[in-house]
Amino acid sequence: RHSSIMTSLAVQAMALGLWSLSCNSLLKSAFIARKDTVTPTLAGLFTLLVNIPLAILLMGPVTRIPDSTVSAVLAFVRDLPGLSWLAADFRHAGLGLASSSAYLLTSFLLLSLLHRRIGVDLREFRLATLRSLISSMLMIAALYWLVPHYAFAHWQQILLALPLGALVYLAASRLLGSCEVPEIARLISSRILKK
Repeated sequence: RHSSIMTSLAVQAMALGLWSLSCNSLLKSAFIARKDTVTPTLAGLFTLLVNIPLAILLMGPVTRIPDSTVSAVLAFVRDLPGLSWLAADFRHAGLGLASSSAYLLTSFLLLSLLHRRIGVDLREFRLATLRSLISSMLMIAALYWLVPHYAFAHWQQILLALPLGALVYLAASRLLGSCEVPEIARLISSRILKK
């Protein structure tokens, strides 16, 4: 039971970064399409350089293993003056939070570079992100309130949550004017009709 809870916390922490991870892939592709491979490479390095210290700060106290250089370095970094107040004890969920945060910061960096270098208008991107965020929040609310009341076993909750979550998200996205939903429906129907 304890390991299931800890795993679910880590997955939730990593799920926070799904949006920014997918944005990273798309934004890096935009630079590569313009024959700029240096920016995506530097962005990957930036992600790594942000992720490592955040992971050290968020994962919790480091057990000092005798004669271990790694644990000594990690403990030293965590005990630096001025950083101790940042230290949290999220264990492996902290690693997920660090990854999610690093990808989020990299996405913002890539977006600002794309806007500055190419002059891309980010209004539609912001609107699409807002629609997606609202749809996600409505989906979470529906799952939070409906699933525990109508499913008793864990497997029943999963079987109910997957289609219900997808349905609520797609319906909310469509009502909010998302152009992606009709595109997804068209792609699915064209695949089905091909078979």
